[in-house]
Amino acid sequence: MTCFNRALSNTVAPIVGPSKYVAFNKPSIFMSIIMFLNVAIMLLKTYIFEPLPWESNEHIEFLDTCYENISLCTPIAINYFKNKNQIYERGDTWEIFRLPVPELPPPDEDPSKFLLILPYSIYFDKF
Repeated sequence: MTCFNRALSNTVAPIVGPSKYVAFNKPSIFMSIIMFLNVAIMLLKTYIFEPLPWESNEHIEFLDTCYENISLCTPIAINYFKNKNQIYERGDTWEIFRLPVPELPPPDEDPSKFLLILPYSIYFDKF
């Protein structure tokens, strides 16, 4: 009978359950702090190897004419490290691997034979 009276009443029964509260996820908060510190430290890592302004500048060993740091001697350093003009002998080899490069076959020949004699023919062979 109480169920019937309850269904006819205009009041809503309160929900009984856990109280509403915010649960802090401690491992997540800890990792967020670690990531924040990592981002903050990353900005400072670029200055680790730069000399401080009040420290004396050391002589750079590879440049006799440059007595300051490398960023102030950029034109001198670029000229020092520039590749000198060289005349390379023309041949049938690649400069990097020094492997022979065969001449192209005539147009009437089967191109598959040409692929098998290329330096990387191991990728194109039957096996």
